[in-house]
Amino acid sequence: MKMHRLHLLLFLVLTGSMCMGQSSPPYQFIAKVYKEVYGRSVDPSGWAYWHSQMANATSQTAVMNLMIVMLQSSLVSSEFRSDYPITFTDSPALKYEEFRPRVLALYRATLNREPSSSEMNSLLGALQYSTDESPWDLTVNWLASSGNPEFVGLSNSIYNETFYGWQNYQGNEESNTYRQVISGATLQNTLNTAASGSTVCLQPMTLVLLDATLIIPLFFPPEIRPHFRLKIAHLSDPV
Repeated sequence: MKMHRLHLLLFLVLTGSMCMGQSSPPYQFIAKVYKEVYGRSVDPSGWAYWHSQMANATSQTAVMNLMIVMLQSSLVSSEFRSDYPITFTDSPALKYEEFRPRVLALYRATLNREPSSSEMNSLLGALQYSTDESPWDLTVNWLASSGNPEFVGLSNSIYNETFYGWQNYQGNEESNTYRQVISGATLQNTLNTAASGSTVCLQPMTLVLLDATLIIPLFFPPEIRPHFRLKIAHLSDPV
């Protein structure tokens, strides 16, 4: 039997009141930042605010500036620092490892990619000597800025509604890349038993192995059915 690997990103939204995580830029960027920075889906108030801001951005520069504000504020927020704490009295060797998940989140949210080995080692080599948050703040402001050509190029792609590409699934990495692997039948059963108006959430980096069509139950009135969204990062070739 042929199966497909389905890499689900963020969440399945089964609510008619707020459609979070739309598939077209720049709104997809909002969901992406929340997933990478906070490891969670967008809360309604956060979505409403950033959605409104993006909707009113009428130029590439305006979109880029909003992306900068969103990234620079979220990556130095108290929630982010609480999720990725640094003990500045630790040895440089320990801080080297403590900063690692921060750098991963920074690159994934800001440039939509993994840092190269040289980029990672270079940043960690500098950040390990930090005595406070200032070096991290400067790093964020450097990567997410109009002075970074790669970031400017990404913001231009988002503004022009170029497909906001996700990293391809690379081979048999279930055991060391994905946090959990579930069957399509398991996900289908979860959807079928979800309460009306609820949100079905999967862990970030969940791999779903599909051997049949995934059906989102339409148990809402027709007028709110268009608000169903399934965020898919990548669907591989059949194996």
